[in-house]
Amino acid sequence: MPDIFTKTFKNVELFKSGAYFFHLSKGEMDTKIHRHNKRQFVYAEGGYLFIEIGEKVWFLPARHYMWIPAGVVHRIWSHSTMVKMYTIYFEVNKGEPAFYSRTGIYFVNDLLREMILFTARWDGNINERQYARFTFAQAIKAILPDLSSDKSILQFTLPLPKDERLTEIEAYIRLHLDEPLSIEQLAQKFGMAGRTLSRLFMQDLGMSYIRFLKTVRIIRAFELLVENKTSIKEIAFQLGYSSVPTFSNTFYESTGIRPTQYLG
Repeated sequence: MPDIFTKTFKNVELFKSGAYFFHLSKGEMDTKIHRHNKRQFVYAEGGYLFIEIGEKVWFLPARHYMWIPAGVVHRIWSHSTMVKMYTIYFEVNKGEPAFYSRTGIYFVNDLLREMILFTARWDGNINERQYARFTFAQAIKAILPDLSSDKSILQFTLPLPKDERLTEIEAYIRLHLDEPLSIEQLAQKFGMAGRTLSRLFMQDLGMSYIRFLKTVRIIRAFELLVENKTSIKEIAFQLGYSSVPTFSNTFYESTGIRPTQYLG
């Protein structure tokens, strides 16, 4: 594990009050598997992050944050050269709303984004001795339940395949997202019946093939939108959608925002 993470995680475990700030702006990164005795707020201002928790991988795109309760074993990594990660660790207090005990990914509105960016130069433990910063940090935490309703949660998680056949199939899917990729065609490609492959997805991943494919495509759409090097029309066709409206509607149904809004 890189020294920057080793030192930070040790300090996070040790601080007793207030909040701990750790911001990172770099290309590829990987924290490896770890856990904290503090609650963690992770915001992606640019690029995107992947967070592995248990047997699932969560996708955190830019302009979203993830809340990770204390004690949750996780790993954060990214291959995006544009990633800017803002992290705030909070102590655990008794009697707080149930929101702080649930893992979730939420969209960041303009108010919360400006508050996060205001802390860009803050580093390390902010406690009561730094009254203004301490109060500001607690305000960020306090408004999260009101800004982050269950309706706004971003449900982008992909189970990690346990069956070796699915690992190979998943890799193939990611390389051929511009193709129709029907369950029958995919099954034939890998020498099995369509029903057999369909059951394998449900048994191993706990989700249908259609849902899996849709999730993979939306995650890839976020990656391409963040890179901002491809038009929405080109993204739609790269992901196998027959038209821009079909892609836009599917993206909206999954995220609550249009691709054009995300770019803006």
